[in-house]
Amino acid sequence: MKIKTLILLSSILCGYSYADINLNNSPKEVKVQPSGISWLRTPNIEFEDTDLKGKSRQLLAHLYVNEIGKVTQVEIIKSTGLDRLDRKISSSLKNARFKPYIENGQASSFIAEIPINLNTNSPSSISPECKIKLHSNAYDAQHKGEKTSFKYEQTLRSIYLDRNLFTKTSPSISVSFTMKKNTITHPEIKEIESSGNRYIDEQIKQIISNTAVQSKKSWFPFFKMTATDQIRLDSSDCEND
Repeated sequence: MKIKTLILLSSILCGYSYADINLNNSPKEVKVQPSGISWLRTPNIEFEDTDLKGKSRQLLAHLYVNEIGKVTQVEIIKSTGLDRLDRKISSSLKNARFKPYIENGQASSFIAEIPINLNTNSPSSISPECKIKLHSNAYDAQHKGEKTSFKYEQTLRSIYLDRNLFTKTSPSISVSFTMKKNTITHPEIKEIESSGNRYIDEQIKQIISNTAVQSKKSWFPFFKMTATDQIRLDSSDCEND
């Protein structure tokens, strides 16, 4: 009875960046995208054709990774349909390890998305996700020269998402946050205007947290101010990618 071993290699989606993930039987160098997120210890998934019950299986998991690169939680978003196989994959992912993610000189926790295809007769591969632009009401207004309470000093970064993650055709997310000294702190997603997907909400919050802002209010460098913005995701970006 032949046992297959799948090794997850390269980097993964985290925050606003993404690198291709391949399931191969031998190590391979992969060019990492801007985030610099990479494996320290890759997951090894051993399975037999009989484990798949006669057909290819797909699984989508979110990994919650702490500041030192340890996977603290594995959340199965899309099941293979087989509890035993889900547990086997989940255990392998939990034992994986990442290199610490450094943002602005500090190690940060993050959520990583792992889509996996298990095929019965051929090596599996995962193709890049759709690149989705973040459309901001505040940024659009400042671009038109309209008066706003604050300004983004840069465009919001795009994110890469699985098409299946959209619970709405083009979700709109309301974000409130506090700012001080041109830095955003504690962004919050108003659940009443959430995207409907916690993972997407978390990615938006990470992007907002790392975007420089400014305000004309004279007391802004010394005291905190609260602001809100409406972020829109257009699913047609995926179709045109």
